[in-house]
Amino acid sequence: MLNLNNAEKQLLERHPGLATALKFEEFAQLDQQIEATQYDTFDNQIAKGKLILEIEEKLKDQAVKAMLEDMEMSWSPSDIQRILRISKTWYYRLKKAAKFATGTGSTHTQRLFRNAVEKAKAAGQEVKIDIDSFNKVATARLMQ
Repeated sequence: MLNLNNAEKQLLERHPGLATALKFEEFAQLDQQIEATQYDTFDNQIAKGKLILEIEEKLKDQAVKAMLEDMEMSWSPSDIQRILRISKTWYYRLKKAAKFATGTGSTHTQRLFRNAVEKAKAAGQEVKIDIDSFNKVATARLMQ
C-alpha cells in the first residue's frame, strides 16, 4: 500500500500535466510570497519592539528626565502607548519579543524559531510567522 505522500508524489511524477492543470506551482508561489510578507512584518514588529525598549531607556536618562521635569511632565508606559497609538497588550507583546530578540542567546532563539517554523511546515501544518509565535518559542526555550 502506498503512503499518501508517496502516492501524491508518484501521481505528479507519472502525470506532470496534472500539477500544471491544478496550478500547484502558482499556489506554491503565492504561499512563498505570503511567507516573505509575514517575515517582513515580523522583522518590522521586532524593530518596533526594539524602539520601545530604546524609548524606555531614554526616559531613564537624567537629561531627558530634567527636560520633562522642566515642563512639569512625567511619562509612563501608558503615555508612550498613547503617543505610539498602540494598545497596552500590543506594547507588551512587542517589548517581550524585542527582549528575546536582543538578549543573550537571541541568535539561538531566532534560529530556533525559524527551525520550528520549517519543522511545522514540513509536518504539513499551517504556520503563522508572527510575534506571538516567536514569544511562545522563546518562552519554551527559557523553560528548558
